Amino acid sequence: MNTNEVTILAKSQPKESYNFEGQLSTEWGIKKINTQEEIDFLVSKYGSKELYKFRDPFVSVRRRVKLVNNEFPSYLPWEILDFADGDIAAIRSVGDSAYNTAISIDSRHADEIIRRNAITKVQDELNKLEDSIIPNKYEKMSKLQKEYQNKYDQELKRRKLYTKVQNSLADCDLLDMIRSPFQEDYKLDLEEITIRIDHLKLVLRELRG
Repeated sequence: MNTNEVTILAKSQPKESYNFEGQLSTEWGIKKINTQEEIDFLVSKYGSKELYKFRDPFVSVRRRVKLVNNEFPSYLPWEILDFADGDIAAIRSVGDSAYNTAISIDSRHADEIIRRNAITKVQDELNKLEDSIIPNKYEKMSKLQKEYQNKYDQELKRRKLYTKVQNSLADCDLLDMIRSPFQEDYKLDLEEITIRIDHLKLVLRELRG
């Protein structure tokens, strides 16, 4: 594969090397596969038959750069990371964690990092909300249910009914009257959280394309 046509997307901050006097950094890029010969070669070498189905075949690549004596760069060969249909798919295919904090050379990398950060933020909120309404594996109540149970218990204690309830001595009609507002508030909170979860799932679907 001719790697002279690689478009560099990003590079990492250089770090001091433990093996030589100088620094090491990483560069990431993409390359369009322009010829049938290139496709045939990649399929024969990597078994990547999906390339035959791609309308706009690309590869994502990575290489190390040595900065000897902090002055003269030495470029190691590009290594193929993944195959993708189109440039955006290739940019998204890079899974290296350092890629997420690398210095953008191409604006498409910067756009991808914005997208990834947005996905992380939305996913974190989604996880938190789902965790609040879905009971843990070995628990009967969700966090939201526990929250309202605690509010109800505190109200019983305020009315000096908690011990009576524990001993099944409290009036059932009175307990229903006390419990009812908490049940209604719980349902409203649950509905609001469920709507938000559905919205976040839609946002994630759009962000992930």
